[in-house]
Amino acid sequence: MKKLILMAAAIAAGTPAAVSIAAPVMAPVAMSSAGARSGHGTGTVKAIDMKTGTVTIQHGPIAAVGWPAMTMAFHARQPGMLHDLKPGQSVDFGMVTNGTTAELKDIRKR
Repeated sequence: MKKLILMAAAIAAGTPAAVSIAAPVMAPVAMSSAGARSGHGTGTVKAIDMKTGTVTIQHGPIAAVGWPAMTMAFHARQPGMLHDLKPGQSVDFGMVTNGTTAELKDIRKR
């Protein structure tokens, strides 16, 4: 019950840390450019969904946007950038975030 109360308070405050408590795997959500921030991360590809143009990455902390390490789905700006990826590959990526959602700007195998 205490975790539920803390999650609700953190979500209401808009803290990204709530994401790792509430949902270790996040789904992509459409974003606007207002309040967007850029960052770079490294991680491991967990899944690729070519139909939706998303890749799920288990990544380390992304200090530029204040995110802790987590596993989440990123929507690719250009779905073609996902063609050469495979689950288990280590990647470096650039992203733009708006709150707790993100869009890939670029991704490359390590």
